Amino acid sequence: AFHIDADRKSSLEAGATMVIIGLQHGIGGLLCVPAVLGLWPDDLSLVQSLVCHGALVEAGWELQDSAVRAYEIMYGGESGRKKNPPSLCIIMAMHHVMGQCMVIPMNLYFRENAHYHEFVFLLQAAASIAILLQQYGYSQDVRTEDGLRKVKASVAIVFAVMFYSRGVRFVYLAYQLFGAIREEGSTALLVLGCLSLGTMSVFNVLFLTD
Repeated sequence: AFHIDADRKSSLEAGATMVIIGLQHGIGGLLCVPAVLGLWPDDLSLVQSLVCHGALVEAGWELQDSAVRAYEIMYGGESGRKKNPPSLCIIMAMHHVMGQCMVIPMNLYFRENAHYHEFVFLLQAAASIAILLQQYGYSQDVRTEDGLRKVKASVAIVFAVMFYSRGVRFVYLAYQLFGAIREEGSTALLVLGCLSLGTMSVFNVLFLTD
């Protein structure tokens, strides 16, 4: 997909890496569960702090991912450039804009916002489910009836999760958060918000289409 090709060894390495990334996203999502489910209402400070940490888990991964890719392209020779074709770099850049530009401002100014809590949870949890089920599907033998059935089931679940979290619900939460940012009155924050929502919307459309 997206004109990205790789040999068998690189694909296996990428698969192992993706499992780790899926678990990392899962941890970020789990940290938001108390806020989303309304647990521990007597200790809102703790619940909100967990959401902030869940968002920082994503921002931290994005920062190191960008650094690793830049290092591989500049110093990894032909192998490093092959692992990071322009199409993949563009896609990952669109994905990383929101985390790098908005997590810290949102944690500072909107840590009490319930829509922000759900937004972080859905982005993280959906990515975790999609990544892990995709890797599970790759482990199946589609030449057999049972393997093909499992792959079809995993793809259906991933599409349903992504359609809701990165489609329908994303639009609603993005609208609510955009309104909250606009009310804050910061032009810089509003510009960053528009840029982040725009690039993530394109990223979501690409993956839903795929």
